[in-house]
Amino acid sequence: HGFGVLSFLSPSRLELRALRRPEASPSSALLPLSCGLSWPVWAQEENGDPMGFALTILGVVVVLLGFGFVGWVFSLSPATDSEGRAKASSLAGLEDIDDKLEAMEKMTPEEADEYQMRRGGLKREKPEKQKEEFQFIAIPGADTLYTVLQEGTEGAATVQPGDEVTVHATGLVTQTKTKFWSTKDAGQQPFTYTCGGGVIKGWDMGARGMTKGEIRGLRIPASEGYGGRGFPSWGIPPNADLLFEIEVLEIKRNGQPV
Repeated sequence: HGFGVLSFLSPSRLELRALRRPEASPSSALLPLSCGLSWPVWAQEENGDPMGFALTILGVVVVLLGFGFVGWVFSLSPATDSEGRAKASSLAGLEDIDDKLEAMEKMTPEEADEYQMRRGGLKREKPEKQKEEFQFIAIPGADTLYTVLQEGTEGAATVQPGDEVTVHATGLVTQTKTKFWSTKDAGQQPFTYTCGGGVIKGWDMGARGMTKGEIRGLRIPASEGYGGRGFPSWGIPPNADLLFEIEVLEIKRNGQPV
């Protein structure tokens, strides 16, 4: 009858029976279909077919649910009217949105997170902490500035004029950030000089007072570097400011380590 695998829905295999009342006789067998208002029961055949009966009930339930879902969808109220304007009901809760936004701007990140969680919203991302810039210190009698990148040995002797100082050094041109020299490069060795005149003024003044193991960053103006002549063979142009990183490896005074 065109039912295929759903042949159990074939009318030839189903009967619509009324629930029998205790006083009813067996002769009151069948009742006509009456829009489902006569207490209908899908009955099995005489020889019984439990699986077919169960699938029939399941099919009826699925169909009813489908009709119910379609009805629910059509019952939903659109957010706009026929002219495309937002309905008042869809704007509910937005009357004080400006006040809420202003209040949230005044909240700390933790308070904003708690407020959003109460409303079921997402957590507000915390702004990344900006990296603190190095604090450069002025040097009496020089224009060079220094910053301590690593503390040296506490209580150790400091670099003084006349000391023989061995260091690791790396130099860059400030304007281009181009490295022109480093004792840490392959084939290079630590550099030894005499404090008080063995190197450019900015380096000499910036390294004074350092202890063994200390690392400083130096900002050396051109006037205390290579000046107007530059250092062409090292790629340092005229009037170039310099950046140096100096690490003290050893200090000798009168030929003896201190």
